[in-house]
Amino acid sequence: MKNNLVTVIVSVYNAEQFLDKCIRSIQNQTYQEIEIILVNDGSTDNSLKICENYSAKDSRIIIIDKPNGGVSAARNRGIEASRGEFCCFVDSDDWIEHTHIEAMLNEMLDADCLIEGYIREDNNDMVNCQLNSCEYNMDDLNWQEIESLFANGYIHPCWNKLYKVQLIKKFDVRFEEEIHISEDSLFCLNYLLFCNKLKISESTTYYYHIESNAISLSKKVYDDIFDIYGRVYKCLDKLLVRGNCNKSLRNQILIKTIYPQIYSSVIKILRDNEKTKEQKKQMLDKMNTIDYCENVLIGAVSVSNNKIEKMMLKLIINRRYRLLETIWRWRIK
Repeated sequence: MKNNLVTVIVSVYNAEQFLDKCIRSIQNQTYQEIEIILVNDGSTDNSLKICENYSAKDSRIIIIDKPNGGVSAARNRGIEASRGEFCCFVDSDDWIEHTHIEAMLNEMLDADCLIEGYIREDNNDMVNCQLNSCEYNMDDLNWQEIESLFANGYIHPCWNKLYKVQLIKKFDVRFEEEIHISEDSLFCLNYLLFCNKLKISESTTYYYHIESNAISLSKKVYDDIFDIYGRVYKCLDKLLVRGNCNKSLRNQILIKTIYPQIYSSVIKILRDNEKTKEQKKQMLDKMNTIDYCENVLIGAVSVSNNKIEKMMLKLIINRRYRLLETIWRWRIK
């Protein structure tokens, strides 16, 4: 796929510590037919100045400077400004190998989306999260192998994929700006709804950086957290139905994909020091009345291989929250 312009979209917010490494890794690609859109999302540090310094020396770099509106709004601005036939996303605290774009283009061929694994970089400890190379017809998803693709989280991030810009713009696929969790998941699932062929690469050329001691926004407990996961559940179910996935496999994928999110959210609620015991109970009681939550949690009891986890799941289902919190605190000691 020579001479096809690839747009690389980077949302930038207070990323001065990592931004040089990120931008240089994109500039130094073996595939040079790229445009690099740096969307400064109201940074209050030196991020904008760093972007401007690179832009002054590289005509491929486009800067969009906007008031702070969140990562989804920034990525959407990048999509709207993109001129490439293909696009990918790089987070401003991550970086990519010099062959990243060329390798993805060469493998994508006639597919509508390419997904690859990644290297998880956690304070210099690197873990290779690799996938097996294969391809899928999106109208026939009755393949046991796709279960791990969904359940192990490779579908959720937007940055481990190569997309066709034409499909994104034709079907108006965008990041939802009013939510603060799972916006990546919904974007990717909505995009896949309009794909005919999906290709999986065994390459791992993206480096996903995690700060172990950082305070993550994902730790915040939003009041609508289970409603948002419900939207992910419905969108995933819609994709699997469209792919003629048989009922048994479909249910298995839904449980294994959504269960970790519900379970981790329950733990976040229990450890939330800003909420009273009554507020926590109200949130968890509400969760237990939502059909998809009940179905997923009951199903998760049968698929979990961890005895303590099974017990905690049963406590969630039976609304034994005080005992659940006691066991959880004992477990992390």
